[in-house]
Amino acid sequence: MLTLIKIISLYIQLCSHILLIWVYVILSLLLSLKRICLISMSRLNHLVLTVKSVPDTINFYSSVLGMEVVTFKGTREALAFGQQKFNLHQLGQEFEPKAKHPTPGSAVLCLITSTPLATVAAHLKVVHLSPTEGLELNC
Repeated sequence: MLTLIKIISLYIQLCSHILLIWVYVILSLLLSLKRICLISMSRLNHLVLTVKSVPDTINFYSSVLGMEVVTFKGTREALAFGQQKFNLHQLGQEFEPKAKHPTPGSAVLCLITSTPLATVAAHLKVVHLSPTEGLELNC
């Protein structure tokens, strides 16, 4: 009887180790699947920065960091460097699209992707994210 109990105990230990191994394998597979991303960002198009004072911001970034001041779409201003730019929004006078709750220092990223937008939207849904204003086709 004692031998049977030892055999059953060893069998249970073996089964629990096998179960733990399978749990580890399955979790590893699930985690590796979660890391697979079907979209690819090519580059940053621009960043929209909400600021307390556009003139003060322009003064700092142009004089201290050497960024170029750019005026576009009439009176809108941005700071350019290389291929990148920061579009500036004066707090309380933001342009669309804008941050959901604009505050000084808040930012919106406009990214360029070669991935079809339907694929991007499906991927965001899978990872439980959604853009605040939907997918912007013309940042």
